[in-house]
Amino acid sequence: MSIKSVISLPCRGIKRIWPKNPKARVITIVVIILLVFALVFGVKITISTMVSDYMATHSLFPPPPVTVAKAKAQTWHPYISSVGQVMAIQGTNISPQVSGIVTKLSFKSGDMVKAGQVLAQLDIDVLKAQLAQYQASANLSLLDYRRQQRLYQQHVTSAQSLDQASAQYNEDRAQVQQYRQLIAQKIIRAPFSGMIGIRQVSLGQYLSAGTAIASLQMLAPIYVNYTIAEQDVDKIHVGQPVEVTVGAYPKDIFKGEITALDSVISNDTKSIQVQATFPNHDLKLKPGMFTIVHTLLPQQEHVVTVPQSAINYTLYGDSIFVIKRTSKDGKPATIAMQKYVQLGEQRFNQVAVKQGIKAGEEIVTTGQMRLSNNTPVAIQAHGIEMTSE
Repeated sequence: MSIKSVISLPCRGIKRIWPKNPKARVITIVVIILLVFALVFGVKITISTMVSDYMATHSLFPPPPVTVAKAKAQTWHPYISSVGQVMAIQGTNISPQVSGIVTKLSFKSGDMVKAGQVLAQLDIDVLKAQLAQYQASANLSLLDYRRQQRLYQQHVTSAQSLDQASAQYNEDRAQVQQYRQLIAQKIIRAPFSGMIGIRQVSLGQYLSAGTAIASLQMLAPIYVNYTIAEQDVDKIHVGQPVEVTVGAYPKDIFKGEITALDSVISNDTKSIQVQATFPNHDLKLKPGMFTIVHTLLPQQEHVVTVPQSAINYTLYGDSIFVIKRTSKDGKPATIAMQKYVQLGEQRFNQVAVKQGIKAGEEIVTTGQMRLSNNTPVAIQAHGIEMTSE
C-alpha cells in the first residue's frame, strides 16, 4: 500500500461523517471550538485552584511584624485650644518728664527694682539754688506776716497791710513748693516693682523730655491674652483653669486661671477676648511671648484613648487595626482586623476614640502600612503605653 493510500484513509473517514448540509457543518465547527475553549479554561481553573490551595497552606512570605499596645480607659481632660500672647500686668518705658543732663544712674540692666526706687537723676544744681532763694524769701515773708499779725492785734496796722503780708508769704511758699516739684521731676523713680530692661542712656547724656531710659515690666504675676470662638463662650468663666506652653520651654506647662472676659464679641472675628493670670514665680514667661493656650473643661471619665501612631488617616475614614487571636488548621494564629473608628480630641500623642474599639483591646501601633483586613501578623514587641497628663 502506497503512502498516498495511507493518508487518504482518514480523509475518506472524515468525508463519510462530515455533514453534507452547510448549516450542519457550521454548527459542527462551533461545537468543536466551544469544546476546545472549555478544555483550555478548565485546565487553567484547575491549575489556579491548585495554586490557591497550596498558597493557603504554604505561605511564601512570613507574616509582617507589628508592635501593639492596649487601648486604655482614662480620665480625660478636654480643653479649648487657642493661641495667645504674654503681657505684663504693668509695663512702661521709663522716661523723664523734663529735659536735662544725666548725672546719676542707679540701676543695672536686668535688675529687679522696687516701687519708688531711684533709677536715674538729672542735673538739679540750678534748681537747688533757686529753691534756697525762694526758701529764704518764704522765711522772711513768714516773719513779716507774724509781725503784721501782732501789730494788727494791737490796732497799730491796718487789715490791708496784714493781707498783703499774708499774700506775700503764700506766694513765696508756693514758689518753694514749685521748685521742690521741679527737683522731684528730675529724680526718676520706679513707678512699680518689676524687672528693668537694658539701659538706653549714659552718664552725661542730655535727655529731652520723654526719652526712654529703659523698659520696666512687672513679671509676677503676668497676663496671657487670647481669644475664644463665639460658639465656645458658654464653656468658659472667670476662675476656670488654663494651661499654656511656650516655644522657649516646650517641656514646661504653666498653670493659671481666667481672670477677665471682654464685654463684647468682635464683629470681625466673632470671638471674645479672654485674659488669664499666671503666678510666674520663676519669671520664665516674658511679655511678648507667643503661647499655646488650653482652657481646661470639666474632666471626662472612662475615655478610651490610643497612641496617635495607631490611627490610619484616609479620605474614606479613620481606622485602627485590632489584634485577634484565633486558630487555623488547629494551630494558633494572630490576625489584624481593620476597624473604622470615630475620633475625639487629641492631647499630646494620644487620641480619644468615641466609637469603634473598647478599652483593653490590643491595637497595632507600627507596621500598619503592610496590612489589610484579616492579615496574619507577627507581634514583634508591645508598644509603650502612653498616659495622658
